Amino acid sequence: MKFKEQYHSNTEAQTMLNLIKDYSPFNEYFIGEYFSKIGSNGTFVVIYNLSKRDDGVDELDFSVDGDIRISKINGKLFVRRRSGQISDEVPIDYSLKGL
Repeated sequence: MKFKEQYHSNTEAQTMLNLIKDYSPFNEYFIGEYFSKIGSNGTFVVIYNLSKRDDGVDELDFSVDGDIRISKINGKLFVRRRSGQISDEVPIDYSLKGL
């Protein structure tokens, strides 16, 4: 696989590719095929190896149309507290679409 040195050195890129190959369901050829479909800009998200929490609920919630979210815990959205935060509704905390 060829890498653009303007973004990462060949050594850095090879290290990242090796991590992907070692810890994901992809091999060098399969992931290269997907990168070619993305083009020069875009996002490709892979979700695999999902499991259920101890309470039997799936880790991710696919029920919201057009979004993937961290499942609610005891009926509440996942909240990451920040100093000065005035709202618990921070979509980037629980929503892939929010990113």
